[in-house]
Amino acid sequence: MADESLFETPQLEVKLERLGRKIRGIGRYQLTSRFTQPTDSWSFTAYEDDDARRDDLFNLELEPVALSILGQPQVLGRIEVTESGEGLSRNFQGRDYLADLAECHCDPRLILKEPMTVAEAIKYAAGPVGISRVEADAEIKMRNVRTGKAIGGPAPDDFRSLKLKDFKPRPGEGIYEFLGRVTTRHGTTMQAGTSRDTIVLAQPDYHQEVTFNLVRNLSGKGNTILSGKARRDYTSFPTLVLGTTTTGVNVDLRNHVGKTLSLAQLQVNFNHEIIDIFDTHTIPYRVLPGETTEAPKLYRLHHFRDTDARNAAQLDRSKARRYSELLKDLLIYRCTVRGHIDPVSGALYAVNTMALVRDEVERVKEPMWIQGRTFKYSKPEGATTDLELWRPGSFQL
Repeated sequence: MADESLFETPQLEVKLERLGRKIRGIGRYQLTSRFTQPTDSWSFTAYEDDDARRDDLFNLELEPVALSILGQPQVLGRIEVTESGEGLSRNFQGRDYLADLAECHCDPRLILKEPMTVAEAIKYAAGPVGISRVEADAEIKMRNVRTGKAIGGPAPDDFRSLKLKDFKPRPGEGIYEFLGRVTTRHGTTMQAGTSRDTIVLAQPDYHQEVTFNLVRNLSGKGNTILSGKARRDYTSFPTLVLGTTTTGVNVDLRNHVGKTLSLAQLQVNFNHEIIDIFDTHTIPYRVLPGETTEAPKLYRLHHFRDTDARNAAQLDRSKARRYSELLKDLLIYRCTVRGHIDPVSGALYAVNTMALVRDEVERVKEPMWIQGRTFKYSKPEGATTDLELWRPGSFQL
């Protein structure tokens, strides 16, 4: 049986790194992490009932902090916003240290050229805000730190040796935004690491084993889900994505570069195209027992121009990315669970992990990828976790 104190008392610890002390009296908090967003954000409310120490809650703007949940490190950031709360409490808000890259603009004279690698480019452009290390194998380590369990996974790709074409910042472009164009073009994202001088190059990992079990039975027996909702949006999904570039590269289908296909061939190949990106259960054309397997008479062309792509391989990657963006909304599942720890695995919920969703109410039964996670605590509700889950393959680079 779960320890009730895990639900009824705050589990957040906030350490002021420069001052070497912890903030006491935390009565409310929220930590939000999304794999697809640049920074993790957080907020908390603290109350100091000792008059002699009440000043400890003031003059903390821009102080570096380390936030952990149940002893597991979650965020390295700084306090950005403070204000008075109810009574004598104080409210604090902030983001992780990648916010420094987001808020600092690039020097307009900066130009990235071959033979500079992606890792060298990151250190060069982000050096002014203290980034001196780039790790391509640390995402699994970060996942294990945040969950408190050894989840593991396949060996990650190493992007550090990739070469660059000329990249130049746009006027008023933040360092993170600029480097995000560089890393996305090369098939990776930038994530925070275990130290403030480090950028972690990471991809979504859809091939890892399932860590979490999210259950909601109609009987109520064995439920871990407090509330859940599935959104299925078939408004704008395409049957064909056509990508072109300013250099004339034209990709009709991922496996048919340079070939002209008839409309009938495009419709026949559509399902195969999606299978390459998603699992078979993602195909929007569902054939019921007794129905024909012939593809429905539905043709929706989505055309886009990738001005940065310089060859078919780069356009192929951006086409897969556009496919995933347009098909992601076919199923997005959001739920709230009690506490911050999965009762079966004992792991803290974290982004870029896999969960098996079995929700009889919403008719969802499949493994899904955790894209977003928010830890919450307040005195009336206790400790809960909000999760946003996408189908594997819904985020491509």
